[in-house]
Amino acid sequence: DANGNNQRNISRYPANDRLPELSPDGKTIVFLSDRDTEEGEIYTMNVDGSGISRLTTNAVSEDVARWSPDGKKIIYSMEDLHPTDNDVDVETNFELFSLSADGSDEKRLTQFPGFCAAPVFSPDGKHIAFYGRGKEGYLDIYTMKANGSGLKNITSDTLEDYSPAWSPDGR
Repeated sequence: DANGNNQRNISRYPANDRLPELSPDGKTIVFLSDRDTEEGEIYTMNVDGSGISRLTTNAVSEDVARWSPDGKKIIYSMEDLHPTDNDVDVETNFELFSLSADGSDEKRLTQFPGFCAAPVFSPDGKHIAFYGRGKEGYLDIYTMKANGSGLKNITSDTLEDYSPAWSPDGR
Protein backbone atom coordinates (compact mmCIF):
# COMPACT_ATOMS: atom_id res chain seq x y z
CA ASP A 1 0.00 0.00 0.00
CA ALA A 2 1.09 3.60 -0.49
CA ASN A 3 1.31 4.06 3.29
CA GLY A 4 3.77 1.15 3.63
CA ASN A 5 1.30 -1.40 4.99
CA ASN A 6 0.72 -4.85 3.50
CA GLN A 7 4.19 -5.28 2.04
CA ARG A 8 4.81 -8.53 0.15
CA ASN A 9 7.64 -10.05 -1.83
CA ILE A 10 6.49 -10.28 -5.43
CA SER A 11 9.72 -11.45 -7.05
CA ARG A 12 10.16 -14.49 -4.76
CA TYR A 13 13.44 -15.47 -6.35
CA PRO A 14 16.92 -15.83 -4.79
CA ALA A 15 18.54 -13.32 -7.14
CA ASN A 16 19.39 -9.66 -7.32
CA ASP A 17 16.17 -8.14 -8.72
CA ARG A 18 16.61 -4.38 -9.01
CA LEU A 19 15.56 -1.07 -10.53
CA PRO A 20 11.83 -1.78 -10.93
CA GLU A 21 9.50 0.58 -12.76
CA LEU A 22 5.74 0.33 -12.98
CA SER A 23 4.19 0.50 -16.46
CA PRO A 24 1.99 3.51 -17.29
CA ASP A 25 -1.17 1.38 -17.03
CA GLY A 26 -0.09 0.09 -13.60
CA LYS A 27 -0.28 -3.59 -14.61
CA THR A 28 3.35 -4.55 -15.35
CA ILE A 29 6.77 -4.00 -13.80
CA VAL A 30 9.99 -3.87 -15.80
CA PHE A 31 13.11 -4.73 -13.79
CA LEU A 32 16.68 -5.99 -14.05
CA SER A 33 17.74 -9.31 -12.57
CA ASP A 34 20.72 -11.63 -12.48
CA ARG A 35 18.47 -14.67 -11.98
CA ASP A 36 19.68 -16.26 -15.24
CA THR A 37 23.08 -14.62 -15.82
CA GLU A 38 25.70 -12.79 -13.79
CA GLU A 39 25.48 -9.78 -16.10
CA GLY A 40 21.75 -9.40 -15.56
CA GLU A 41 18.92 -9.12 -18.05
CA ILE A 42 15.69 -7.16 -18.44
CA TYR A 43 12.44 -8.80 -17.33
CA THR A 44 8.79 -7.90 -16.96
CA MET A 45 6.20 -9.30 -14.57
CA ASN A 46 2.64 -8.58 -13.56
CA VAL A 47 2.26 -6.42 -10.44
CA ASP A 48 1.32 -9.51 -8.40
CA GLY A 49 4.63 -11.19 -9.36
CA SER A 50 3.13 -13.62 -11.89
CA GLY A 51 3.88 -13.81 -15.60
CA ILE A 52 7.65 -13.22 -15.46
CA SER A 53 9.10 -12.77 -18.93
CA ARG A 54 12.78 -12.36 -19.86
CA LEU A 55 13.13 -9.68 -22.56
CA THR A 56 16.88 -9.64 -23.22
CA THR A 57 19.39 -12.43 -23.74
CA ASN A 58 23.03 -11.48 -24.24
CA ALA A 59 26.46 -11.69 -22.65
CA VAL A 60 26.68 -8.05 -21.50
CA SER A 61 25.14 -5.94 -18.74
CA GLU A 62 22.01 -3.83 -19.01
CA ASP A 63 21.07 -0.98 -16.72
CA VAL A 64 18.07 1.24 -15.91
CA ALA A 65 15.08 0.12 -17.99
CA ARG A 66 12.24 2.65 -18.37
CA TRP A 67 8.79 2.59 -20.00
CA SER A 68 7.58 4.88 -22.75
CA PRO A 69 4.50 6.89 -21.71
CA ASP A 70 2.24 4.69 -23.87
CA GLY A 71 3.74 1.48 -22.43
CA LYS A 72 4.72 0.14 -25.86
CA LYS A 73 8.50 0.63 -25.62
CA ILE A 74 11.26 0.17 -23.06
CA ILE A 75 14.52 2.10 -23.18
CA TYR A 76 17.67 1.08 -21.36
CA SER A 77 21.44 1.32 -21.38
CA MET A 78 23.50 -1.71 -22.31
CA GLU A 79 27.21 -2.43 -22.27
CA ASP A 80 28.52 -2.12 -25.80
CA LEU A 81 31.37 -4.26 -27.03
CA HIS A 82 31.02 -3.11 -30.63
CA PRO A 83 34.39 -3.06 -32.45
CA THR A 84 33.83 0.48 -33.79
CA ASP A 85 33.87 1.87 -30.25
CA ASN A 86 37.65 1.64 -29.99
CA ASP A 87 38.18 5.22 -28.79
CA VAL A 88 36.84 4.44 -25.28
CA ASP A 89 37.29 1.76 -22.66
CA VAL A 90 34.72 -0.77 -23.89
CA GLU A 91 34.52 -2.33 -20.45
CA THR A 92 32.67 0.80 -19.24
CA ASN A 93 31.01 1.89 -22.47
CA PHE A 94 27.22 1.75 -22.37
CA GLU A 95 24.91 2.76 -25.22
CA LEU A 96 21.16 3.36 -25.26
CA PHE A 97 18.75 0.85 -26.78
CA SER A 98 15.00 0.44 -27.12
CA LEU A 99 12.78 -2.58 -27.56
CA SER A 100 9.08 -3.30 -27.72
CA ALA A 101 7.38 -4.19 -24.45
CA ASP A 102 7.24 -7.84 -25.57
CA GLY A 103 11.05 -7.94 -26.03
CA SER A 104 11.03 -7.74 -29.84
CA ASP A 105 12.42 -5.07 -32.16
CA GLU A 106 15.59 -4.16 -30.25
CA LYS A 107 17.24 -1.02 -31.68
CA ARG A 108 20.43 0.79 -30.82
CA LEU A 109 19.69 4.49 -30.33
CA THR A 110 23.13 5.99 -29.68
CA GLN A 111 26.62 5.89 -31.14
CA PHE A 112 28.03 7.85 -28.23
CA PRO A 113 31.75 8.62 -27.89
CA GLY A 114 31.67 7.45 -24.25
CA PHE A 115 29.50 6.09 -21.48
CA CYS A 116 25.78 6.98 -21.47
CA ALA A 117 23.01 5.85 -19.10
CA ALA A 118 19.76 6.50 -17.23
CA PRO A 119 17.50 7.21 -20.21
CA VAL A 120 14.03 8.58 -19.54
CA PHE A 121 11.23 9.39 -21.99
CA SER A 122 9.66 12.85 -22.11
CA PRO A 123 5.99 12.89 -21.01
CA ASP A 124 4.83 12.91 -24.66
CA GLY A 125 7.22 10.07 -25.59
CA LYS A 126 8.87 12.08 -28.38
CA HIS A 127 12.23 12.68 -26.68
CA ILE A 128 14.68 10.94 -24.37
CA ALA A 129 16.94 12.54 -21.78
CA PHE A 130 20.03 10.76 -20.45
CA TYR A 131 23.46 11.47 -19.08
CA GLY A 132 26.75 10.61 -20.70
CA ARG A 133 30.49 11.02 -20.46
CA GLY A 134 31.61 12.64 -23.68
CA LYS A 135 35.04 13.04 -25.27
CA GLU A 136 35.91 15.83 -22.83
CA GLY A 137 35.51 13.39 -19.93
CA TYR A 138 32.67 15.18 -18.12
CA LEU A 139 29.20 13.86 -17.38
CA ASP A 140 26.59 15.97 -19.14
CA ILE A 141 22.85 15.72 -19.69
CA TYR A 142 21.70 15.13 -23.26
CA THR A 143 18.40 14.93 -25.08
CA MET A 144 17.51 13.34 -28.39
CA LYS A 145 14.44 12.30 -30.32
CA ALA A 146 12.96 8.94 -29.33
CA ASN A 147 14.41 7.38 -32.52
CA GLY A 148 17.96 8.41 -31.51
CA SER A 149 18.33 11.39 -33.86
CA GLY A 150 18.80 15.04 -32.92
CA LEU A 151 21.33 14.60 -30.10
CA LYS A 152 21.77 17.78 -27.99
CA ASN A 153 24.11 18.41 -25.06
CA ILE A 154 21.98 20.32 -22.55
CA THR A 155 24.49 21.07 -19.79
CA SER A 156 27.92 21.15 -21.51
CA ASP A 157 29.96 22.11 -18.46
CA THR A 158 32.79 20.79 -16.28
CA LEU A 159 30.47 19.64 -13.47
CA GLU A 160 29.19 16.08 -13.03
CA ASP A 161 25.62 16.27 -14.37
CA TYR A 162 23.59 13.05 -14.24
CA SER A 163 20.21 11.35 -13.60
CA PRO A 164 17.91 13.66 -15.58
CA ALA A 165 14.14 13.84 -15.10
CA TRP A 166 11.49 15.64 -17.16
CA SER A 167 9.08 18.17 -15.73
CA PRO A 168 5.43 17.04 -15.98
CA ASP A 169 4.86 19.33 -18.99
CA GLY A 170 8.01 18.06 -20.74
CA ARG A 171 9.70 21.43 -21.01
